Amino acid sequence: MAPPLRAVLQSSPLALFSATSAKISVHPPLAQPGKPSVVISFRKFSTRLQISEVVAKGAKEVEEDDLHKIPYLKAVVLESLRIHPPNTSLIPHTVMEDVELGGYTIPKDTTVNIVTALIGRDPNVWENPMEFRPERLLTGEDIGEEVSDVTAFKMMPFGAGRRMCPGNRLGLLLLQYLVSNLVWNFEFKTVDGEGVDLSEKEEFLVVMKNPVRAYISPRIK
Repeated sequence: MAPPLRAVLQSSPLALFSATSAKISVHPPLAQPGKPSVVISFRKFSTRLQISEVVAKGAKEVEEDDLHKIPYLKAVVLESLRIHPPNTSLIPHTVMEDVELGGYTIPKDTTVNIVTALIGRDPNVWENPMEFRPERLLTGEDIGEEVSDVTAFKMMPFGAGRRMCPGNRLGLLLLQYLVSNLVWNFEFKTVDGEGVDLSEKEEFLVVMKNPVRAYISPRIK
């Protein structure tokens, strides 16, 4: 039997990766550029998740079994990864033979870099690509294309093909678990007079250049 997600987070180094990714993923719902109130945006976001309709009143946490009942949550995480993938590009690959691709000739031994950040923000694929709109990843009440769908790579936060990150499904599940429990257990409020800067910088992963400062208080359930 697989261990519960809380045990994975407490015991696995993957938790560090997931926590860093969560910082990237959780901030777009809180930050709406040009909007005067981040608090209203957060409350609207938390209401849209409808966690209270899934989790029992007074429950300490959102359980793993609850996650599939909150489709909007997965859409939020995927939309965050689309705009802000944890890496700007994949590991470089070398072409083993001459290749014709999209009208271009790629000679043998060419080193190819795939910029995942640009793929997720491509205006030819995504309408208003820099707009944070999780609804675009919903089909009715179900999630649309999976991030691992090999038939159409419209976003590649975990890579693609045979060398795709083997932990992509676990990573996605952990992000849903982290974000849902942050929303379920806490209220967030920005520091007066401070906006939210969505600019990025590269460290081991892509992170916020200027981390969000916020007041965090226990949520009254």
